[in-house]
Amino acid sequence: LHEHQVIATLSESRLLGVKVLVVDDEKAVREGMLHLLRDWGCESEAAESIEEALSLARVTPPNIVICDYRLREQRTGAEAIVELRALLGNSLLALLITGDTAPERLREAQASGVPLMHKPVSPDQLYRALVELLENVE
Repeated sequence: LHEHQVIATLSESRLLGVKVLVVDDEKAVREGMLHLLRDWGCESEAAESIEEALSLARVTPPNIVICDYRLREQRTGAEAIVELRALLGNSLLALLITGDTAPERLREAQASGVPLMHKPVSPDQLYRALVELLENVE
C-alpha cells in the first residue's frame, strides 16, 4: 500500500459511526448533506430550525454539528451552536457553512470561533474538514 492510500483508508474509517446533525433551512441542502454523510458511514439527522435541532439532539446527541450560518427568522448558525453546546456541552464539534460575502456577516461568523466554510462547499472539502475536526479531538 502506498502511503497516501493508507491515509485515505484511515480517514475513511474515521467517519464510520460518527453522529452528525445538519442544520439548514433549505430542504435540498439537508437532503444532499444527509446523502453524503451516510455514504461516508456517518449516522446523520437534519433539522431546519434551531428548535428542531435541539429536540433531535436531546434524543440522539451528535458528535458534530454542521450548520448553515443563515437560518430563518434572522437566526444564525452561531446561535444554533451556542444553544446546542448549552444542551450537550462545550466539547460539541461544529462547522459553519456560509454563502454570505458581506464583511460584517463574515466577521460575526468568524467571531463565533467555529470553523467557517464558504459555499459552494465541495464534498472533498467537507470530508477533510470533518476528519480534521475529529483528529484535533484526540
